[in-house]
Amino acid sequence: MHGYNPQELSLTCLIQLTYHGKCYIIDVLTPEVWKEVTPTLKSIMSDPNVIKIGHGVSFDVRALSRDFSLHVVNVFDTYEASKVLGLEEKGLAKVCTYYGLEEGEEYKRLKERWQTCDWKRRPMEEGQVRKHWN
Repeated sequence: MHGYNPQELSLTCLIQLTYHGKCYIIDVLTPEVWKEVTPTLKSIMSDPNVIKIGHGVSFDVRALSRDFSLHVVNVFDTYEASKVLGLEEKGLAKVCTYYGLEEGEEYKRLKERWQTCDWKRRPMEEGQVRKHWN
């Protein structure tokens, strides 16, 4: 496992996952949490009976391998699926819209504000992570 180095240009800053109906946001940029990621998530990420679903997750899978030596198996990538299906627009919001899941104004506002922010900065700003979902 690589050492903790928040100055690294490309670094896993947060891990978001839903497991057994609960959403988890893991802030890995503290040394105590960083060193617990591998032993905590290894069995889930390597379990072929647990399906991992994401959009454009190839970079995420490489980052989890690089930063935590996690080998993610049984991944369904909705971006890759959109390519196979021949969809013209492959962004997550466009794929959702194609299948009748309209993006709301709040989603647009949050995406515009936070998608390209510096996720390595601590403390995080108010609003970077929502504590309550409707």
